[in-house]
Amino acid sequence: MTPIEIAKAWYSVTDRWIDRRNKAHDERQWEVVHDWGGELVSDKKMKVVGRFWNQEAAQTYARTCEDEARGEAVLRALSSE
Repeated sequence: MTPIEIAKAWYSVTDRWIDRRNKAHDERQWEVVHDWGGELVSDKKMKVVGRFWNQEAAQTYARTCEDEARGEAVLRALSSE
């Protein structure tokens, strides 16, 4: 596999993990949302995957989720050779 093929697999992930504040909750107001809907933002294409006490923890978790999805895409590309 070439470096370009690895990069293509890495960037093939279009899902996003977004950290946001939801003041509807008294505690753990920061949440991470998995968004797989593309251009249109819709509750039907989003799912809360975690709630956190602070923004830093939510951002860290969102980055971890995205990195894991990208890593899985690369592994799939490697195994399909």
